[in-house]
Amino acid sequence: MTYDLYIGDHTFSSWSLRGWLMFERFSIPVQTHMVGLYEGTLQQDLAKLGPARLVPVMRCPDGTVVGDTLAMAETLAERHPQAGLWPANPAARALARWMVAEMHSGFTALRTDCRGAYRGLWSVGGGRGRSLCRPAPGRPGLPPLARPWPAQTL
Repeated sequence: MTYDLYIGDHTFSSWSLRGWLMFERFSIPVQTHMVGLYEGTLQQDLAKLGPARLVPVMRCPDGTVVGDTLAMAETLAERHPQAGLWPANPAARALARWMVAEMHSGFTALRTDCRGAYRGLWSVGGGRGRSLCRPAPGRPGLPPLARPWPAQTL
């Protein structure tokens, strides 16, 4: 059972990186397809995956097309419960979903100032520092960057 994952260059696209990391971290079989995110061929490359027009997007082994990293995470968690994408404990799972939703839609200063070129280094200051260095929700004593993967350490 292999998935097809369509992404831009994950060293420049945080959205593509997020989609790719789910498969990589949880050892879910995937065939990765690079699309022309920066070459101007994105719409053409994704045409067969309608209505998808953004990356990442995955095609499940049964042909179902799912876009958006949160929708992909939920779909993979349903189809691969043994992988442990979400914690088994309901309270820990709720906290993990909260944290992932915030990472998915928040951290505006970080995403604005540090977009792309993930092979490079940035200083963490200003709004970026406030986003990263505040206590994790519900876990004030645990530094946010000390956790290897949100859903496995709660």
